[in-house]
Amino acid sequence: MEFKGYSGCWLKLIEDGQKKYVKKISVNENYNSRLKAQYLKQSEIILDGFKGCHVYDSGFDNGLFYFKMDYVQGKTLAEQMFNMELCDIKFIIEKILLHAVNYEKSNLNADSIFQAKISDLQKKLSGYSHLNMAFDMLKNFSWQYVIRAC
Repeated sequence: MEFKGYSGCWLKLIEDGQKKYVKKISVNENYNSRLKAQYLKQSEIILDGFKGCHVYDSGFDNGLFYFKMDYVQGKTLAEQMFNMELCDIKFIIEKILLHAVNYEKSNLNADSIFQAKISDLQKKLSGYSHLNMAFDMLKNFSWQYVIRAC
């Protein structure tokens, strides 16, 4: 089966015996670097409590970058958060923020890092106005005493 993703990349669902995987192929050569960056992020991210997929095999096919990853059937994070209780959303935001801080390589202090990540996450989830109160609470928290883990 073949699908076109939101970015225009091609997604091929491939079954190999009992195993299913997805091959994601760049939409064009100009998009190769962006897809490669996504591949690198996807291959490094492991968050407790989240269904993830193993990423393997990457390369170029006819000048287009591709990578393969396990097929994981489930909902997107946005779909899952839509029906969650506030305490469950807090758990997800904590996991995402802790991951972001652990891998942050800039010289910004913890407060600046958290504020930037919270703002970015709020923009990405802007269609879910019921989350605004949670984001406001996170923005008003003093993150300056959080110790960097890297």
